[in-house]
Amino acid sequence: MSELTANDPPFPTIALLLRHSRAIRLGASAFVLAILLWLAFRTGWVELAVLAPFAALAVHFTVSVAIDVVSLVAETLMPR
Repeated sequence: MSELTANDPPFPTIALLLRHSRAIRLGASAFVLAILLWLAFRTGWVELAVLAPFAALAVHFTVSVAIDVVSLVAETLMPR
């Protein structure tokens, strides 16, 4: 196990999330879009192909809100 030093951030996962927030948002929405389009072509349900962009947009905004909440908590409650 590695030991923490004074230079290490106290919450590395939150720091990683805030540093790569744009990529996480785009990745989550692209993943949902790809899965729903794959399911549409795999099963033959055209409705899934129509629904896919709207679901990806909803996931994008949901992940954005979650990242904003984490950012707010990190700015107000975490020590620097």
